[in-house]
Amino acid sequence: MHARDDVTTWISNSENLAAALRKSGAPVTTVFYESIPCVPGVGSHGCTVTALSRPFRKNVDVLDQIVSFIDEQAGVAETTPSAPAPVERSKPRAIGDDDEVELQQ
Repeated sequence: MHARDDVTTWISNSENLAAALRKSGAPVTTVFYESIPCVPGVGSHGCTVTALSRPFRKNVDVLDQIVSFIDEQAGVAETTPSAPAPVERSKPRAIGDDDEVELQQ
């Protein structure tokens, strides 16, 4: 998970980590948000973790994305979202999969 407006960590760090995990055969889902809002003065980098807390879950679906990934790996049916969807979310892919990233609108 990464916000495009994160000024603390480059988005390429998330992309490179995902690529390395895929190369090793690990299931990977990348989620990119335009922004992850929480409180004034706290950027998207800090708000990614803040979004896991109950008061901020309604702002963005970080927790839902984590639960969805775990459910997918465990073979559980989809869960009901409780917050807005991200700008972009890929599906777990194995080495050699050529699927394009699906954009959610």
